[in-house]
Amino acid sequence: NDKKRSIRLAITKDKIVELRLKQRVGGSLQVGGAARQIELREETKDANARKTKKVFTPPPFLQGLGWENPDKAHAKKVATYILPVVLADTILPEYSSITIAVGTLFAFYALNTRGKKAFDPNTVDMQAMMGGGRNDANAPKVGKKTAIVIFGMGTTFAGPLYLALRLFRVETHIAKYFAGRAWYLGISLGALFFKTYSKAGGSGEKGKARTGW
Repeated sequence: NDKKRSIRLAITKDKIVELRLKQRVGGSLQVGGAARQIELREETKDANARKTKKVFTPPPFLQGLGWENPDKAHAKKVATYILPVVLADTILPEYSSITIAVGTLFAFYALNTRGKKAFDPNTVDMQAMMGGGRNDANAPKVGKKTAIVIFGMGTTFAGPLYLALRLFRVETHIAKYFAGRAWYLGISLGALFFKTYSKAGGSGEKGKARTGW
């Protein structure tokens, strides 16, 4: 009957799959033409699925704020901007207020330019560096959102730590030192994992840049 036939087909299929697997492992199975193309597509699909599983997927509320996992180039850019400033702050703690301000500007620049075309160093000006250029209608909007991310992340990490240390009567200069390290951590994470500017897509006219939010 149909039930027995289905069982036999399932058993036969399993045996064929097992045989093909043994042949592939042993190197004796040669697959070509359309069958090989199908296998390649399946292998690529599986590889992409495994790769996707390894990538951290943030919760929806962080995605709504513009979270985007960084690529190696952006991570290198943020590290290049922030690490020398942190080192200078550690060596010259008496200039901490200056180095924190410089580090914050660097973090702002790294985030504000993420997704934009690289500037020509021979023609870049301060307006272009901080706002995205005179011809970019989205520049003020992007700049505001970038400031919210950078200062929000810095305050989130540094503020509670400083208050907690002062609550436990830690000396002010020590509390400021550790709060400064937390500020660097916060602005670095903000510049690294968020994106306030993206190319055309979603809302807006085709071909025009839009903000990440």
